[in-house]
Amino acid sequence: MNKRQNWSFAEKREVLSFLETHTIKEAMTEFDVPRENIYRWKRMRGEISQVPNPKRKRLAGGGRKLTSLEIETSALHFVNACRQRGQAVTGPLIQLHAESLAKATDVDLKASSGWLSRFKERHELVNRRATISTQKSAAELEVMVRAFFDLLQKTKVENKLQDDVRIWNFDETPLYFDMPMATTLDFKGTRDVVVCKSISSRKRFTAVMMVSSRGEKLRPFLIFPGKRGKIAHDIKQLVCVKQKKGFMDSETMLRWIEMIVAPSRSNIASKEILILDAFSAHADKRILKRLKDLKLIPIFIPGGCTAYLQPLDVAINKPFKDRFRRQYWTWMGDEKIHEFTTKGNMKSAPPAQVAGWVDQAWGAISTELISTSFRAAGSISTPGVNPSEDAEEKFLEKLREP
Repeated sequence: MNKRQNWSFAEKREVLSFLETHTIKEAMTEFDVPRENIYRWKRMRGEISQVPNPKRKRLAGGGRKLTSLEIETSALHFVNACRQRGQAVTGPLIQLHAESLAKATDVDLKASSGWLSRFKERHELVNRRATISTQKSAAELEVMVRAFFDLLQKTKVENKLQDDVRIWNFDETPLYFDMPMATTLDFKGTRDVVVCKSISSRKRFTAVMMVSSRGEKLRPFLIFPGKRGKIAHDIKQLVCVKQKKGFMDSETMLRWIEMIVAPSRSNIASKEILILDAFSAHADKRILKRLKDLKLIPIFIPGGCTAYLQPLDVAINKPFKDRFRRQYWTWMGDEKIHEFTTKGNMKSAPPAQVAGWVDQAWGAISTELISTSFRAAGSISTPGVNPSEDAEEKFLEKLREP
């Protein structure tokens, strides 16, 4: 006879339904269930039929009883309070809190790993990777987000712009020549799991992207590290320059404006808005004057809010980097094309090839995704809804989430 101890309520209901037209002995044979189980389920037929989740195996209130409801409630409140402040919470931290309270209230409770596991299961707590890092609380972020949307609306009114005026956003994002994976397949029992990197594993360059609320995207502008010389490539859809460290500075930004932005605005007569983050190089007087000449009104995102308010950060940079990384993996998988130094170290991909990866990854970003990113960031609103009200509805509630 089957010695199973746990039966789901769906299985119990199936046995009880079978009993309506068969005997207990036939049910024992058909489902391999002990006789005492069937008798017990018949007595509990009403409770079994009312359980909302048929996958469960116990009635509510079953299992080991709580040692202290007060400590349980306090521990849950502690988790909620920490997350509302944006503070990270770990299992040991919850255990320390519970044991501290148990000692203070003279309750015999040992917050063991088993207690922690059951506590997390009772309250549906799971380990999550941080998606946004910030030094500001949700309340501070809310004030700054409100101020940004007020400024956006004020700018439209003062410059007599329509609510559907075209809005631009540009951002710099770092990319690496080598992106080794943190995990790898290997055989069981292997003691040292080595993942080789190229000789330029920390060498990076900067990709500058610009998109509009109407789904348009300008040519990528790539800044490679170096003092002089040219980046040889035959890709018309992007521009490559050099800067000492491969970063964006005021001089490089002026070059970007003249090479990418200015040509795209030769036939635009009306003013438009440019959203950009509060990086110091973006606020250079020469840059602000040149943007004004090109009829672009800059609006700066408050520090710590780019993850919420910058369209490129909200929905574009990640899929772009994912596609770029896929190109890198394809290159890594082709053993025939790699070059090595005299010491046997693998060389990184040349800049011209990396530029080709950027071109393909950027080309895969769709018009729909770009438009969606502006809507998700609150820069444009749903038709027929006031922009500021729409923005508050979408973002301010999100900021308040624990």
